Amino acid sequence: MAMGMGELGWSPQVFWQSTLPELLAAYRGLQEREKGAYRRAGTIASAIYNVNRKPEADPVHPEDIFPFLLTAEERLAQEWTRITAGIEADDEEQES
Repeated sequence: MAMGMGELGWSPQVFWQSTLPELLAAYRGLQEREKGAYRRAGTIASAIYNVNRKPEADPVHPEDIFPFLLTAEERLAQEWTRITAGIEADDEEQES
């Protein structure tokens, strides 16, 4: 009840008349709004970091600051990219 009346700003009457699917949909919407707020904060923080970083340093993205912004698939793809980049770097060192 606290989520419906507090977080969503619903009146007690609206809360008690809503169905479970309506509550779940509203809760998912609330989660997406909060995720958007974290993304905005991460964008600001990464922009501040990136304008002050050393030229040779890698840029920072909002997802680096708040990893939970990535979906599971995006996290796996990111990890795979890091792994394969390390393997390619090792191969280049062995060739030289």
